[in-house]
Amino acid sequence: MNKKIIIVSFISIVAVLFIFLDIHPFQRQENQTNVVEIGSTEIPVEVVKRTEDLEQGLSGRESLNENKGMLFVLPERKIASFWMKDMKFSIDIIWINDEGVVYIVEDAGIPTTSNIPTYKPDRAATHVLEVNSGFVKKHELKVGDKVTLQISPD
Repeated sequence: MNKKIIIVSFISIVAVLFIFLDIHPFQRQENQTNVVEIGSTEIPVEVVKRTEDLEQGLSGRESLNENKGMLFVLPERKIASFWMKDMKFSIDIIWINDEGVVYIVEDAGIPTTSNIPTYKPDRAATHVLEVNSGFVKKHELKVGDKVTLQISPD
């Protein structure tokens, strides 16, 4: 009888720990890294798919981790404009489709009250990657580079 109580208590404690620590032993971990590989450069990314999140993007954030990016998954292949409304830091913007990198804007600046820049590629894309300003130059990324997306289907 005591052995059963100990086993049930142990299982209960482990279950409570899983709940409070947000551990899901039978599911893929949420912190699985999504990665965009451009040439030989691997970039861990936050993936954005929902319309509300596509509109928000990095607006209002103070910064972006130096070696990370935000990947926008567009609802369809299109010429997608991006603007810098409420941005607090400069970024590089990289448009991607199945051919690879199709357009790049380097050093998209912080807007002023009288000027909110909008950037529009000359080719249709399926994804747009935003990284910190200078990332493209530092990693020598260019139009035509091959891209591999390793993102969860969620």
